[in-house]
Amino acid sequence: MSRVAVLLAALMVVAAGSDLSMLAGTSAQQPAGFVCPMHPDVLSAVPGSCSSCGMTLIPVHSGSTPAYAMELPTGMDEVVAGRPFTLALVVREPETGAIVHRFVEVHERRFHLFVIGEDLEFYTHLHPGQRDDGSWSLDVTLPRPGRYKVYADFRPDGGPPQVLARALVTAGFTDDPAAPRIKLAPDRELYRTAGSMSVVLDLPARGPAAGPEQNFSYRITDVATGAPVTDLEPYLGAWGHSLLLSEDMSQFVHAHPVESLSAGRGGPALTFKAALPTSGTYRIWTQLKRRGEVSTAVFTVHVTSKPGK
Repeated sequence: MSRVAVLLAALMVVAAGSDLSMLAGTSAQQPAGFVCPMHPDVLSAVPGSCSSCGMTLIPVHSGSTPAYAMELPTGMDEVVAGRPFTLALVVREPETGAIVHRFVEVHERRFHLFVIGEDLEFYTHLHPGQRDDGSWSLDVTLPRPGRYKVYADFRPDGGPPQVLARALVTAGFTDDPAAPRIKLAPDRELYRTAGSMSVVLDLPARGPAAGPEQNFSYRITDVATGAPVTDLEPYLGAWGHSLLLSEDMSQFVHAHPVESLSAGRGGPALTFKAALPTSGTYRIWTQLKRRGEVSTAVFTVHVTSKPGK
């Protein structure tokens, strides 16, 4: 079942037995309900704002939801490790194949792009510019030869949120496909220094588990003084951004703190909610902005198959 189908089913449950029950009879032209693009558990039968992050809820329509397609016209011979190259991307309509030109702004950008190395050591969060022909592009430099994956996080105008991934390989790179991949080891200590901040990650008491949404909480102090940090700055419409990626790079979760910007202060504690689809080892990149600088705290955690297991 697709994510949108799950949301629709949940919306019907919300509506059942209430004055919102007419949701079940909505036409293809009318939305079946509304959902937060960043917190899919926040559902509503009417337009409004997300109770977790304040974002405007987006409409969800009934029926099938064909997948959009993304192309990387960039040729492999253009991608040389250590040299800048132009990374181009094209998003196409699911039914006609036409290039998508209109995108909805989400967290202050219409297109969020993540480039991550296969060993999960290289990570960058970028925002390409759109060309007149509808394609997107920006200059990127990959640090070393190897395989990378490009994740595009966006919402086409009139369509549901999308996360599309494509592989990228540097010129001349060859390896043995049968060779074992690098295995990540979960961190024994969940403490990191990120710029001027000391960041501690607090996991659920029994450890994170696949399935239900759970809290990933951070305590942030100043490196020099040890004092609680209370001067975090908004970064792309939130107090922070967190990407959780499974070791095999198949499961991608982009999360934001539940604390609203309207609170007027950032820190010293932030809570991100994330639902991880599968068990296994995940790497987490959490970006925070302070004193004009965006810093990234990186953690590796083990996720069990069921809560408490």
